[in-house]
Amino acid sequence: MYKGGDEGDYPLSFMVLSTKKVMTATIAVVMSAITTLSTVSAAVDSDNGLPENLTVEEATAAHYESANNYYTGKVSIDKTSMTLGVKESCTLQAVITNSNNPLQSVSWSSSNPKIVTVDSNGKITGVSVGSATITAALENGSTSSCKITVKKAPTSLALNISSLTMGIGETFDLNRVLPSDRGSYSVTYSSNNTKGVKVNTKNGIITARGWGTATITAKTYNGKTATCRVKVLKAPTSLSLNKTSITMGIGETFDLNRVLPSGTGAYSVTYSSNNTKGVKVNTKSGLITARGRGTATITAKTYNGKTATCRVKVLNAPTSVSLNKTKLTMDIGDTFDLNRVLPSGTGAYSVTYSSNNTKGVKVNTKNGIVTAKGWGTATITAKTYNGKTATCRVTVNKPKTYTDDDLFCLAAVIWQEAGASWISDRVQLMVGNVVLNHVANPAFPDTIRECITRPYAYGTMAWTGVKIPTANDPITKAAIDRCYANAKKLLEGYRILPSNVIYQAGFVQGSGVYAYEGGMYFCYQ
Repeated sequence: MYKGGDEGDYPLSFMVLSTKKVMTATIAVVMSAITTLSTVSAAVDSDNGLPENLTVEEATAAHYESANNYYTGKVSIDKTSMTLGVKESCTLQAVITNSNNPLQSVSWSSSNPKIVTVDSNGKITGVSVGSATITAALENGSTSSCKITVKKAPTSLALNISSLTMGIGETFDLNRVLPSDRGSYSVTYSSNNTKGVKVNTKNGIITARGWGTATITAKTYNGKTATCRVKVLKAPTSLSLNKTSITMGIGETFDLNRVLPSGTGAYSVTYSSNNTKGVKVNTKSGLITARGRGTATITAKTYNGKTATCRVKVLNAPTSVSLNKTKLTMDIGDTFDLNRVLPSGTGAYSVTYSSNNTKGVKVNTKNGIVTAKGWGTATITAKTYNGKTATCRVTVNKPKTYTDDDLFCLAAVIWQEAGASWISDRVQLMVGNVVLNHVANPAFPDTIRECITRPYAYGTMAWTGVKIPTANDPITKAAIDRCYANAKKLLEGYRILPSNVIYQAGFVQGSGVYAYEGGMYFCYQ
């Protein structure tokens, strides 16, 4: 019987009962270990893939993890950020690595379901404008996130190009363009002629496959569309450039343009320089920039390997520029070529020309050829790419005065010799110009009437007089008015022939033929 006393004194029945519990627990642990070892042994014996050097501790841990559904691994989402439009949906992919169970479940959550919702499969939907973070998580605590920006649904869609010409075998990346405050992650592409042009439905990369045309259509999730018309020609058989050699000054630029054989096409031609310190080239556009003295070769190359080259020589930038004339006197209709002159050792491909009075003197902006159009004065300015200038003052003589009889007589000659409606204004002006060359030549009379009424000069005018018929109908009136207009133009100073062209007839005369037009020969003296 228990009497109480020392802490070590217990009733016999209590001690027996406690001993039984301890033994039972011990036996359970031992049996569990035996079971685990037996399982490992059986796994190794069955050659199911467990490593031969697996320890008891490792096997026991694996057994414990399996028994408690504890999985290892790291989760990551296939995107770190993306932009959606309101009401647009797409599915994020979660990838599990370094795991004893890569098929374990992933839980998804949104930091703001009012902006973006996500379901148990990772499908996200834009709800309203704003941003939210989508998180994928494993039970072991591994997480990955993706920032989602939601914009308004697109109201329109455009492409980076609306039409282009390609060669067979060429590719091009069609990029979509949305208004800045609009969003659409998904844009699908289609072709109405896949034999001619194939398109990747997701990324818009097009491939020219056969001659002809095709329309590529891009479409947003909410139905907004944009198109690009693609023309496919043969692949280039050769390539050339608008310049094979050029001399430039440091700092100057020039646009190298490619030329393809007729009937062939290539949207993309790439450019390269073998000396970028001397000449830099834009790889896409061919715009070259002179950077340092020396030479460089620019190579243009088509998508199918055809090439062309341009040799570029770079000199110092001009310190000044001058012209071959600083003053010039001209008559209406005259032309003159103003040439630029640069200091030795300097270069400039491009010199531009301008006139401060284009009604009086017109100038070709690239080559400096000036044309006198009306009496008065004008200043022509030549300018290099780096701002150096030179000028030429041009005086255009006032047309000589003429009488009504001069106008009548010259119009009458034009009517008689070239009045038909099928004869051009140019030929009429040439006929009248010959008469004025007679007047200016010491070997002929001093007036128009005297020149045209010389015996055997202009037919019956020498005996029956100078005549122009009466205009009894609109067609005849218009024809006569045209003769008067061209005669007036000549009398006011316009010239179309050199001064030594004094013969006009249906046969060759003088020292040589200047031109044959309208069935007539115009010959030198």
